Amino acid sequence: MRALRFACGCVLAGFLGCGGDAATADDGCVIGGCASEICADQESVSTCEEKPHAACYASARCARQASGTCGWDLTDELERCLAE
Repeated sequence: MRALRFACGCVLAGFLGCGGDAATADDGCVIGGCASEICADQESVSTCEEKPHAACYASARCARQASGTCGWDLTDELERCLAE
């Protein structure tokens, strides 16, 4: 099994890999969670358990959405990754 190390220092095993640029946050939004899988208005934490789809957010953009809350911009690339 390969391990994927995230910026927070958490290591999650079982991922096939992670590609792309680092995720970005705009409009006062913050990327959080052990695997940087949370996009929110404030810092958030999550458990460091294996989350296969967490790697999908590695190159995603976290920003304020039309609803006024923070969320991931759903690009075709992100939607395809999450569907796998």
